[in-house]
Amino acid sequence: MEELSCFLGKWEEQSKDGFDEMAVALNLPGDKIKMYKETKTAIAYTLKDDSSWQIDVGIVGLPAKQFEFELGKGYKSNDLDGTPMMSLVKADGSTLHEEHTFDDGRMEGKQMTITRWIEGDSMKVKTTMCGHSMVSTYKRV
Repeated sequence: MEELSCFLGKWEEQSKDGFDEMAVALNLPGDKIKMYKETKTAIAYTLKDDSSWQIDVGIVGLPAKQFEFELGKGYKSNDLDGTPMMSLVKADGSTLHEEHTFDDGRMEGKQMTITRWIEGDSMKVKTTMCGHSMVSTYKRV
């Protein structure tokens, strides 16, 4: 667990590289493209005990949604827009790998993978879905 302590704390998104191409490829509606493009994501990781984590995720300036998970065990979560998902987080050394499957709406059944790692004082986040990827950079706050 010590290898993952680098994720603990609060992070704010600074940039999204590859978002436009991914949004077009996924055929996102205009309102969702605008929402995701104009907002920054805030994430906070807390270690609840030896095996249980809490992640607070949302848009900077708005209340965050809280989810608790254990590495390697599935849990229910939501995308930023509220779309329900089944999620699974695994660790490989000091890297977090997430698998999300959408439960509802126009994305039902689609899968999204997220890989998080630390580079210096930044957290890098690679999001892949439907064969397209983008990389976001977060700074600790």
